[in-house]
Amino acid sequence: MMSDLLEQAKSKEIPVSPIISAEKRPLPVDYKKIRVLLCSGMPDEDWRSEQIAADELRRLVKEVITIKARPSFGMSLSLLNPDLIVYMGRPDAISQEDLGVMQGSSAVKAVWLADNDGTSEALGRAAACFEHVFTQHTVHIPFYQSVGCRRVSHLPFSSDPELYYPKPFDEDYRSDLLIIGDSSRHLFCFKSISKIAEGLKIKVISTDAPSLELAALETFEWIREPSPVQTANYYNGAGAIIHLEPQVRQVIEAAACGAFQIASVHPDLYEYMCPGEDVVIYHSLDELEAKLIYYLDHPDQRRVYSSRALGKSRYDYSYLQMVSRLLYAVFLP
Repeated sequence: MMSDLLEQAKSKEIPVSPIISAEKRPLPVDYKKIRVLLCSGMPDEDWRSEQIAADELRRLVKEVITIKARPSFGMSLSLLNPDLIVYMGRPDAISQEDLGVMQGSSAVKAVWLADNDGTSEALGRAAACFEHVFTQHTVHIPFYQSVGCRRVSHLPFSSDPELYYPKPFDEDYRSDLLIIGDSSRHLFCFKSISKIAEGLKIKVISTDAPSLELAALETFEWIREPSPVQTANYYNGAGAIIHLEPQVRQVIEAAACGAFQIASVHPDLYEYMCPGEDVVIYHSLDELEAKLIYYLDHPDQRRVYSSRALGKSRYDYSYLQMVSRLLYAVFLP
């Protein structure tokens, strides 16, 4: 019976579409009969993600075995004989030999990509070796489909509850407004915000250096490459957060800290968040200006949003929900 279900999961064409919440979906397969091998190729600084994913999977399936995707890790597959292989990370780092061994396995194979920084031809070729591909961004889906990946879904990593949660913070991390996004692509936004929020304490987390024009303004304090611990402190210390280029994982992590957030409209948010309920969305610079003025002057409304987002981050956006969505997509009848 299990082998028939596995063959069905391997051969079934799965449409790319939002996945309903775990509480309302029927179980397509008895997960308690499934043995999962979780192979981790996650970067060292993100080792907790694989650990949390494994712990939550153990609540759903019969057995979870975790291994690091070190050279020749494919030799372990024949000994472990799993029903499902889940690779977390970037499979372009896997050797051709190990990829070949994995492809020869009778297990269903899924890759949960750490492709937040973008795609590449090598990544696409490696992803095509898996029957199910899960990407961090919906904009990457057409790319993976173009290189031969038939079953592609959007599934972001969630937040680490031991790192992102409401907690006290030092004064150095306090801000009236925290902006997240590259200044080089949003010059007009920064200029507008500097006028609206004049006199407020504004911090900016950006991957690029500010232009000379922006650097000359004393309105902003620029923060480059903060550690995850520092980022959690900045989220906690912010009166409001603006995401100029929202990434779902960042929004979930900030929500887990109880932060009020305004974000540029993005399709990823509509699949995993509730715009208008736990995050405020803007579609234009004029709308951003109007909403920023309003919410800076209405802290009670900010608390309503942040409270809803905090509650949902613990349940609806948790790693338990994410791995449940993964299993459901893989074994969808």
